[in-house]
Amino acid sequence: MQMHESMLLSMIDAVMAIVLIEGIAKHINISFKHKAIYVVLTSLLIATSSVIVESVVLSQLINLTIFFVSSMFYLRVNKERDLVTNTIVFFLAIVIMIVVQLLSIVIMNNFIENFNYTFVNGLMAQVLGLSIIILIIKCIPIDNMYVFIRSKSIMFRIIVTNIFVLLYFISMLWQIEEMHIVESITIMIAIILLVIFINVILMKEALISKVYEEKLLVYDTYLPIIDDLMEEIKEKQHDYHNHIQTLVVLNEKKNNAFSEETKNYLNKIQENEFWKELMKIDNKIIAAFLYSKYLEAKEKNIEISFEIHNLLIDSKHTNYELVEMYGILIDNAIEATEREMQKKEIVIRSYKSGGSNIFQIENPSKFISTSEINKFFQKGYTIKQESSKGIGLYKLRQHLKSTGGTVIFSYDNLRKTVVIEIEHS
Repeated sequence: MQMHESMLLSMIDAVMAIVLIEGIAKHINISFKHKAIYVVLTSLLIATSSVIVESVVLSQLINLTIFFVSSMFYLRVNKERDLVTNTIVFFLAIVIMIVVQLLSIVIMNNFIENFNYTFVNGLMAQVLGLSIIILIIKCIPIDNMYVFIRSKSIMFRIIVTNIFVLLYFISMLWQIEEMHIVESITIMIAIILLVIFINVILMKEALISKVYEEKLLVYDTYLPIIDDLMEEIKEKQHDYHNHIQTLVVLNEKKNNAFSEETKNYLNKIQENEFWKELMKIDNKIIAAFLYSKYLEAKEKNIEISFEIHNLLIDSKHTNYELVEMYGILIDNAIEATEREMQKKEIVIRSYKSGGSNIFQIENPSKFISTSEINKFFQKGYTIKQESSKGIGLYKLRQHLKSTGGTVIFSYDNLRKTVVIEIEHS
């Protein structure tokens, strides 16, 4: 195959890689100029290597190295600096690309008699493969796999890596024995499906184990806090007796139940009554979780008040899932409030509406437009510190969508506060 032919086929490979990488990590948004540079340079280097290096195996390894290095630079342009995460994204993109290319060859073989991998046939197969990939990106939410990649799941990374190695090894065998590609394709597909099936089983078991580990972590984290909360309640009950006696003395002293001294004293007592609201919650794990967030906010000089009207949180979600969902909202509220210079107050409300559970958080904030609110739910979008990944609200909305729940984000101009609530069954 001549250099210009090899370069044209390689350019389509590079375009496929871009489409898949941006389909997996949808927050990546690189200019057309950088995309064009990536496609031209990558295809030029691969075509040059294919022409100069005679050994098929060596040429394939060099081409893979060129593809990998150029893809890493491509991702770094978008400030994706985690090499391991970028590598798994690359592996996953190549896996999908190889499977699609294999599928396109099967389709071409059914339409072209005595199919051989010539330049023209290869070009048609590549164009067909690119069309299939674009269709996959449009119709299948492959970006959901990015959550597993970002979560640094060891099992997921192992599975993606070994599938990549297997498929690339098979593609090298095809290159060595081009004449037998059509004859051996059925066997190759069977091997691939078997490997994918085995890895899906492994992944399923790993996910189940991970869920149980996370549930145990929730209980290990919050059961001791429940003990602390109960201990504080006992102390408060004892203190209340003393408070009541003091109020009696103050009333007798001033002969005025509404004196400033009495009011100040009552206000001071009410400031410490948050625990009475938490005790209304029948779910002790959630009560302990909210108590821990109260303590966390207090350390940052942020006041959290609770308005609990939903005494029994009867939900189809597990305690772990509720803690994760509520935690995303509370952590965002604490971080946003911490940046405020004056009013540092957060209000957390829990109530029932039409048989659904409503969890609402209100915190102070500068003005936020509707267009910016919509961006908050995009994967990767964040106004937080640089280390933030910007997938909390995106993950929350995706989870609620899958369970029939909703999340509503609004801005109150009058009180200059952000109000966000989730509704779930």
